[in-house]
Amino acid sequence: MISQGLAPIILHNSHLLHQLLLSSDKFVSAWKTSNPTPAIQGFDGFYEKLPIYRLPELSEGQVALVDLKAFGVMRQYRASQNDINNDQPLLISINKLADSEVEKIYRQKPKWLKVIGNGKMPPFNIAERKIKQKVGLKISQRFRFEQKNNKAGVLLIPKNK
Repeated sequence: MISQGLAPIILHNSHLLHQLLLSSDKFVSAWKTSNPTPAIQGFDGFYEKLPIYRLPELSEGQVALVDLKAFGVMRQYRASQNDINNDQPLLISINKLADSEVEKIYRQKPKWLKVIGNGKMPPFNIAERKIKQKVGLKISQRFRFEQKNNKAGVLLIPKNK
């Protein structure tokens, strides 16, 4: 069991580790857990209350054990215009819609897509052109990571790499 004084997490990009976790009765995957789950992309689940994250930025097969409280702190960018160090607190990305998103929008039958006058949905090939005139807009807050102790984690590299 994990010591109460530590707050370790496991970061990995290992298909083998993922398969081993899935076969363990001590692992609870993100979609099966009743515990509050962090809203962070890549969350795999818990192994004995130890959060597990899949991090594609690691090389395939790498696993890191990190005590986040000792390793560093996430600082949220301020949204104040009075802050002279304000480095754009929001990250905004505009992307064209993927085909799967276009199909999902069509299946939802939004009012703006229906034919004016009769209120019916146009055929997909006509609606597709109108939908593709739209864009996907993602707005998220920006953070910066301030490292406190670079020895608060360990990176395990497979021998065959």
